[in-house]
Amino acid sequence: MRFLLFAITVIAITGSLLAQDIQVNRQNKTIAVTADESTTADAEIAVLAIGYHNYGLTQDAAFKENVRAAERVTNALLDAKVPKTNIETEKLRLTRTEIDEKWTPDMKKERQFVAEQSWHVSVSASEAQAVVDLAVRAGANEVDDVEWNVADPLACKPKQAERHWPKPRLSLIKWQKGWGRSWGN
Repeated sequence: MRFLLFAITVIAITGSLLAQDIQVNRQNKTIAVTADESTTADAEIAVLAIGYHNYGLTQDAAFKENVRAAERVTNALLDAKVPKTNIETEKLRLTRTEIDEKWTPDMKKERQFVAEQSWHVSVSASEAQAVVDLAVRAGANEVDDVEWNVADPLACKPKQAERHWPKPRLSLIKWQKGWGRSWGN
């Protein structure tokens, strides 16, 4: 029985000594506060990645076709009342094509240049699928991952802070009183 009591005491003392990595005394005036929390919210905004790419025999032909398609896609978005400020060009590229060995001889001949253009389009989450469908009908041939956001990401932070700070603040006030100090709010 004594041995069991002795073993428990040794384990408890050893564990508490190993856990002591922050010392609070008059020489060490460090305050450590650790908080970890996450929050979830329904998506309110969708940032769509929509694009168009095409090939051409000449640089000029590839460019002109891309401009025509881009005009159809952006006009369709604007006609659907997507604000112009919500349509941002992500990529615009015109280069010589790297020939793919799987292409037929005719494809290799016709695909000398490639033109690519893509946009990030911000819409409400409820309109996302309809806007993608509209863009594809207008000629978009690339749709990538959707980025889902909330309208005001900072509005989520106060809810987290309210859960974290009352307890550490009370601990800090008690600590200050114990040392006879007061450092603001």
